[in-house]
Amino acid sequence: MVANTPAKCFPAAHASAGFSLYGLVFLPTLKKYRYRIFESMTVLGWTMGLYKMLFGDHFFSHTLVSMLLSLTIACALSSLFFKKKTTSTIKSITLNI
Repeated sequence: MVANTPAKCFPAAHASAGFSLYGLVFLPTLKKYRYRIFESMTVLGWTMGLYKMLFGDHFFSHTLVSMLLSLTIACALSSLFFKKKTTSTIKSITLNI
């Protein structure tokens, strides 16, 4: 199916909504479910992206860039907010040696 609208959106907003939940992957309390959450959010985002591709609103690259952008932002925010805990733990371990 091809949409008869001149609008082509970049990056894919519907897919970004699914991929935005990548932030859950980096929560320390959900560490044991990390891979399961990553797989689920990837499937959710690609399902939403493929849905819009079928209508002709997006291209494959739009969904791919949305995924990579969401994952990059989630990684950056995770390293920003959870870095202090990791470095203090490493310092305390090295001081005890």
